[in-house]
Amino acid sequence: MPPAGMDRKTYRSLKFGSWEYSQTLDAKTVQATQNDGIEFRYDLMTITPNTLKAHRLVWLAAERATAMAERIFQAYFSEGKDITNSDVLAQLATDVGLEKDTVLAFLNSDAGVEEVQQFEQQARAGGVQGVPHIRIGEQTLSGAQPLEVFFTTVQDAVQLQSM
Repeated sequence: MPPAGMDRKTYRSLKFGSWEYSQTLDAKTVQATQNDGIEFRYDLMTITPNTLKAHRLVWLAAERATAMAERIFQAYFSEGKDITNSDVLAQLATDVGLEKDTVLAFLNSDAGVEEVQQFEQQARAGGVQGVPHIRIGEQTLSGAQPLEVFFTTVQDAVQLQSM
């Protein structure tokens, strides 16, 4: 992915074979999360971002990593913000209590790049190919799934443990 990301329609059409099929996948994600209080606004997303800066920011946030990740997800998926932009990320960081100037200096450096790339390599080596990636018992779920899939997977895991 180029540092500035890529036009979403172009990227998703290339990845999934057509824009129409990409939109079908988006609709499934919206349907799978409609009762979870998550608002996906695909209509606001114009780029598919390179998320290296965002991952570095979560790494920097350390003690506030969960809050930082949630704020980045909300900004991208619900607000259509460009999370490849350092100024956007710095503003998001202030929302969770980080100093804007510190964050900008960090994002404009190479700090954290190697560490985040090592985490990515470890994840790939562990079989992670997409997000979300959830392991329940012996099964792994990848991508947004309806509640019924989680329910069945948990039931299967419980049955295997009781054998």
